[in-house]
Amino acid sequence: MRCHFRAPTTRRFAVNVASLFSVQLANMLLPLLTVPYLVRIIGPERLGLLSFSQAYIAYFTLLINYGFEMAAVRAIAAHRTDRQLVNRVFSEVMAGKTLLWLVFPPRFFLR
Repeated sequence: MRCHFRAPTTRRFAVNVASLFSVQLANMLLPLLTVPYLVRIIGPERLGLLSFSQAYIAYFTLLINYGFEMAAVRAIAAHRTDRQLVNRVFSEVMAGKTLLWLVFPPRFFLR
């Protein structure tokens, strides 16, 4: 069974795929260009400290996000025309993230 899309939908899909591809390519290539420069400028010891800091921030961000992005995107996509519901979902997600930030502040992990 073939699925036929209209031309604007196919074009938008192609643009989105190209955009995501370029972002992924940049995510792979930029560290190859910047890490040697950083090692030369700040030294290996400070680069290790920088990497540790980035890993710490990534872990903390993962804990705070707690899957809100997927649930919020699903809810908003299902009801994108209901502006009141979209605003409520956004407010609830931000309140949940703030609550998690208050419960698990960054200093909690440094003990």
